[in-house]
Amino acid sequence: MRKKPFKRLSISFGLFGVAALLILWLVVSEPKPDTRPPDAQPESVPFGQMEDLVYIRTVSGEPQGQINAKHADYYNDRAYMDFEHVDGRFYDQSRTLATNSERGSMDLNTSRGVLTGNVLCRTDDGVLLHTPRLEFDSKAKQLHTDQAVLFEGPNYTVQGIGADADITIQKFQIHQQVEATLWQAATAH
Repeated sequence: MRKKPFKRLSISFGLFGVAALLILWLVVSEPKPDTRPPDAQPESVPFGQMEDLVYIRTVSGEPQGQINAKHADYYNDRAYMDFEHVDGRFYDQSRTLATNSERGSMDLNTSRGVLTGNVLCRTDDGVLLHTPRLEFDSKAKQLHTDQAVLFEGPNYTVQGIGADADITIQKFQIHQQVEATLWQAATAH
């Protein structure tokens, strides 16, 4: 008779142990709560990735700009592209502004973007712009940087910190620490 109470007690403890393990497993396997702030957006994932991209922007059939990139990521949710190894052309009437940079990005709805990494811009009339970072608005034909800049023209060099440029009227303004060198071409006697 002694074996029956012990057997009942061991079955009770066994059932209690199984229930405790089941509860512990449910608690441990419960998904962790989202600790991100409520306004944080999940990171965007590219909708498409392209190699050797050629993107041409036209208005009424007239080319306004072209971007060539070795690699591009397109984000459909934002109509946004990231570029690597950028070679771009922006057209204004009969002028062309050619750009090169390591990276770039552009909002396709606003035609605004940024070029970064050894940015070099060249105009048809021989003006060069060097800067590490350049923001652009291709619709308004405006350029902006808050970084160091160097403009090199046929008869001048101008450097400083921060600049704005208007491609349409061919005007640039440097904001701080401006240094300029002007020279004349030598004339033969």
